[in-house]
Amino acid sequence: MSRSQWEAATPTTPANPRPIRPAATPYQIFQRDTSAFVKRELTQRGQTCDVSSITREVSHRWRNLTRDGRARYEKLASDDKARFMRESRVRDQMAWEQQEEKRKEFSGETEILVNVVDS
Repeated sequence: MSRSQWEAATPTTPANPRPIRPAATPYQIFQRDTSAFVKRELTQRGQTCDVSSITREVSHRWRNLTRDGRARYEKLASDDKARFMRESRVRDQMAWEQQEEKRKEFSGETEILVNVVDS
């Protein structure tokens, strides 16, 4: 089961929030975009098509990418980082609200016990 399939199948509740996917780097986005293309190219050339050869070729292309070519991936990575920060803030706010509710419940129970003892 892939991560996206797992995320789709996992119910999201306040007690079980969906994990936040970490922000991707420009290289990771480039690798995602080009790996399938590189695999196809290597296969057509009759070369070995294992993970290491694909990674080696993708790395070579990344090192030779122009500044303008990298700018696109840096923008996408920046957008992804903003998404990650937004989702993290929402998750943190929900966690804080849950803790606050528990604190109020606990302090309410304490007050009831104190009043019963004082009577």
